[in-house]
Amino acid sequence: MADFGLAEAGLALSAAGTGVATIGALNSAAATAADARYKAQVAENNQIIATQNAQYASQAGAAATTRAQLKQRAELGAIGPTSIGGNRAI
Repeated sequence: MADFGLAEAGLALSAAGTGVATIGALNSAAATAADARYKAQVAENNQIIATQNAQYASQAGAAATTRAQLKQRAELGAIGPTSIGGNRAI
């Protein structure tokens, strides 16, 4: 039978501790990578939303311009040429 002393037991525990530390480091690296992928996806989604918001704002501005132009034309059309000239022959 082998005779193990404190020195051998210490080496065995040290090796086991190194193994556990290695597994912990690998798990930490995997978690860090997953976090980076998540943050990249969030940034991509935010960019998509920002682009859509810019498009919506542009369309809303164009619609407001069109409404204002139509309103102005309607008001000018209601005045008519007789209101301007006062029924006078030119």
